[in-house]
Amino acid sequence: MKKTLLIALFVLMTALTVPAQETADCSELFFSEYVEGSGNSKALEIYNPTDQVIDLSYYFVARFSNGSSTFTAGGYTQLEGFLPGHSVFILVNGQTEDVDLGGGNISPKCDPALQELASNYPYLMDHKYPAPTYMNGNDAIVLMKSADKDINDPDIQIIDIIGEVGLGNKIEKEYGWSNIQDTTVTYNARVINDEDTTYVETKGKVIDWIVQHTDTTGQFFGPFWLAWTKDHTLVRKPSVTKGVTQNPEGFDVAAQWDTVPGGKDQWDSLGTHTCNCAVSSVQDPGNTFSQVYIYPNPVTYHTFEIISDRPIEKVVVTNLLGQEVFLSDPAEGVNHSYRVTLPAQAPPGIYLVRVNLKNGNSTVRKILVK
Repeated sequence: MKKTLLIALFVLMTALTVPAQETADCSELFFSEYVEGSGNSKALEIYNPTDQVIDLSYYFVARFSNGSSTFTAGGYTQLEGFLPGHSVFILVNGQTEDVDLGGGNISPKCDPALQELASNYPYLMDHKYPAPTYMNGNDAIVLMKSADKDINDPDIQIIDIIGEVGLGNKIEKEYGWSNIQDTTVTYNARVINDEDTTYVETKGKVIDWIVQHTDTTGQFFGPFWLAWTKDHTLVRKPSVTKGVTQNPEGFDVAAQWDTVPGGKDQWDSLGTHTCNCAVSSVQDPGNTFSQVYIYPNPVTYHTFEIISDRPIEKVVVTNLLGQEVFLSDPAEGVNHSYRVTLPAQAPPGIYLVRVNLKNGNSTVRKILVK
């Protein structure tokens, strides 16, 4: 694979610092939440700050494992579907069963409650290991965009970065990033001998925002609780309106992220995001072209999603004879997305989907039901 081009790009970026955030630059997707829970209970939330529906198939999420300069070991995932403006998309770990790795080692499944929560929004279950949602604190996560929908695109764009790429041995054995640049803390390390527990006073360091894995003597665990990117849920600050597009010289996690109180496995905030990118106040003149997408198409399992940049008021599905097979329920209200489940007895074939929008416009899309 043509990884060398991407590697060269990141080598170039390491010489650059993160520029100050520009006011209300709400033109591109960015990471809005980072869930680093127990075992493989991991998820990444992506926010669309624009007023437009965005085709996610142009975007990739990659994991640069343990300080690597490439995502070969960490894996990547191409996103799918369409994301309305001012909405979030969730990439959640897709492991549904415990996996025996041999030697008594078990790779635990993702918490079903987290997977179920993600399914209430536009989401994608990540593929098997290696994949981005197997992060454990010291991995950099990168959002990329390719006009050719190709991870090997030499002109691929860096849209957002969590962490710092290419640190190598500076972080590969450490816990992750902190809100502290440099410090030494004194704490009690727990020592268990023959079921007896004792505590030894020791010291641990944070160096360039990186929490060290062992204490200063190399004998005991380092101050892991100082690593915000390990065993924490992080939410992007509302003041952040665009992603980090240049690899930072030192990742100060607190500059753009807040921790969710309560320790690990806190993901109640997943699915919504508060951002200073306000919804456009421009009134729709009523005859403006509207973006309406159907995903997936061809339709499998008789279920598909309609996404629009204008609120959807009514959906009617007919066969080619004009016979109605589905009519939306007005009680479900008006939204930018609508999930349609056709009757199980609807035979495979071509159907017409009429979407009436709140602004008075309507559009017809053709779908193939398999």
